[in-house]
Amino acid sequence: MDKIDTEHFDLVFLIISSDDLECYSKMRYYIRQYFSLYKKQIKYYFIELKEDIECDVYEKDDYLYIKGTENITPGMYIKTMKSMQYINTNYNYDFLIRTNLSSFWNLDNILEIKNNLPLTHFCGGHRPFNSFISGTSIILSKDVCINLSKSIQIYNQFEDVYISDLLINLGYNINHIENYSNYKVLWLVNNNNKIDHISNINNYLYFRIKNADRNIDLELFNKLCDVIYKL
Repeated sequence: MDKIDTEHFDLVFLIISSDDLECYSKMRYYIRQYFSLYKKQIKYYFIELKEDIECDVYEKDDYLYIKGTENITPGMYIKTMKSMQYINTNYNYDFLIRTNLSSFWNLDNILEIKNNLPLTHFCGGHRPFNSFISGTSIILSKDVCINLSKSIQIYNQFEDVYISDLLINLGYNINHIENYSNYKVLWLVNNNNKIDHISNINNYLYFRIKNADRNIDLELFNKLCDVIYKL
């Protein structure tokens, strides 16, 4: 398949995905609902490891399946790198964003921020503790993505910390994405937060949602779809 000369996207999202929790299927449903509003500008894939495929990477609908068995370490890193290699070969795009199922994005806001970013030599995202790039928002210009994904090395760290270290070792500065706009990132994690009390909800870039009761996550996804996208 060779799409690189015929299709161009502002953004390509790679969304870490699996089927080990029941809530993930519903999260994919909500993500499909709002991403479908941006087909001309944004391409997205759910990326998963799958044992029973013959090739290294297999594209089916909005999935990229990478040969292997699902695991956190080093599985999340391997499927990220192999998906990046596949995207770099088959698509023309400006920026790639590696995120996860439990992050709910305001796509209008990231498209606006995209216009403020340098088209080359850029890597960044939300940086908790002013350190590594959170795996919820690894944002790379295409040249950086190509350079990063040229080789795959096995490691024992959390994949977002390791990817951040690799980028630094390649000579890149890792940027706070919040420095490129007034939009912030809001973490709704383990506190049963509701969105009704949040003022200016459209002033956030994305929401990281993960509660002990994952039904709360689905309630938040549903409300955000309604408030931000009128779905």
